[in-house]
Amino acid sequence: MTGILRLSSATPAQSEFSTAWEALISDNVAALHFPGHQSDADQLLVFPGAFNPVHEGHLRMAELAANRIGAPTHFEISVTNVDKATIDKTQALSRVQQFRGEHHVLLTRAPTFVEKAAVFPHATFVVGVDTILRIADVRYYGSTAKRDGALASLARAGCKFVVFGRRVTGNQAQGRFHTLDDLVLPQRLAALCHSIPEAQFRVDLSSTELREAE
Repeated sequence: MTGILRLSSATPAQSEFSTAWEALISDNVAALHFPGHQSDADQLLVFPGAFNPVHEGHLRMAELAANRIGAPTHFEISVTNVDKATIDKTQALSRVQQFRGEHHVLLTRAPTFVEKAAVFPHATFVVGVDTILRIADVRYYGSTAKRDGALASLARAGCKFVVFGRRVTGNQAQGRFHTLDDLVLPQRLAALCHSIPEAQFRVDLSSTELREAE
């Protein structure tokens, strides 16, 4: 990882975190790294998400992906997001502290996968089918040409995706569970993806449902 500020621990002193936070939001560093108990590996495995809150589905995905890739999972939280509100310093630290130092956690200001790929070249990203569908969706880019350009940049950065199934809503999906094999993706994106079959993973749970149940 380059341009990454590694903090002393998963629970740094307030002064250390405040200094690091200022470096992140002023673009002096690309990411903050809160270390977990597992040793790092040459291969970088990044699991982006809001994790509001983290739940058993996230942790199971992280475990399966780590076993598949042979590297520890790094949970990545972008403080800016394409579809959600920006989170502040207090919210960011609260989400990091959910992991209690058991996992590596990254804070970034990289809401899109093109930006994530620039921060983490050659990374393998852990995603659900809903996320891979958004990466393929022309509406997020403005045109097919811009979408295809973004996919080409992901390929040039050497990034790949481990794709987990989940329930997908929509006019035709009707809340059914989908895996990568059920999707029709642009060939350039499909070539970067590896599927985790339903027999290995299915957890019908979401952070939104957990928040609404509180």
